[in-house]
Amino acid sequence: MRKFKKLVGYILGFISSVLLTILVLLFVFKITIFNQNYVLQKLEDNNYYEEVTKSIKRDMGNSLMSSGLDKSILDGIFKDGDIKVDIKGFIASIYTGSKYKVDTDSLKKKLNSNIDEYLKEKGLEATDKKSLETYVDGVVKIYKDGINIYGYLDGVISSFAKISTYTDMFIGFIIVFIIVCLVVIRKWVHKRYSGVVCLSSSLMLLYFRWFIYDGIDFKNIIIISDSFSKVIRKVLIDVGDKVIIVSMVLLIISIVLNLNNSLFKIKRIRKSL
Repeated sequence: MRKFKKLVGYILGFISSVLLTILVLLFVFKITIFNQNYVLQKLEDNNYYEEVTKSIKRDMGNSLMSSGLDKSILDGIFKDGDIKVDIKGFIASIYTGSKYKVDTDSLKKKLNSNIDEYLKEKGLEATDKKSLETYVDGVVKIYKDGINIYGYLDGVISSFAKISTYTDMFIGFIIVFIIVCLVVIRKWVHKRYSGVVCLSSSLMLLYFRWFIYDGIDFKNIIIISDSFSKVIRKVLIDVGDKVIIVSMVLLIISIVLNLNNSLFKIKRIRKSL
């Protein structure tokens, strides 16, 4: 019976350690990646909106080379604030599971108006309207592609909202299961196993942190764009920092629990003498 209890203790201890590790990771993800305000703040902190604006304006400027038009036709076709609004719209759609549609009608209308004014000012006439339409569509595409944070992750992002929604449920289930396991371990098997569970989980989290910091080549991570990849790198580093903080807390808890069990054992031995 004693061996059976030990076996049960090892099994429940291992399961509790794994679940505690998963619980910590889910909680860290909940306050970071699954937190819309956190992501928006990271975009703000890393000047993402400004970087995207510069990139779009640069690409639009480069598109003029093959058109033969003057750079003045791009004046005022969109405001810098429009880009920020659209990017926030994309972010919000990720967390709601909806699809964000970029409204480029005003941009297209303003660009066509600028082209007409430019041609009129120069005394020119649009002989190839199809080419002009193709150019306008190209500029609109540059804008859309520049602010689109879905990229080739469209399939993954479509299920992101569902994962985020079920996170709380998973966290609640794991907490209940861990509590049950720890109660069984402490009452039926041995109190010291609680400290071992915390220690094992702490070591697992430290390994995860090592994987985030040293197992991933941050410099070569390219997701959607260079500017977005920069934000992703910052987020991953922040996640790793939070994980190591929790792992240190669990390590301290395990030491306290083991010391408490040792002191209790010493007191019991002294009383028996």
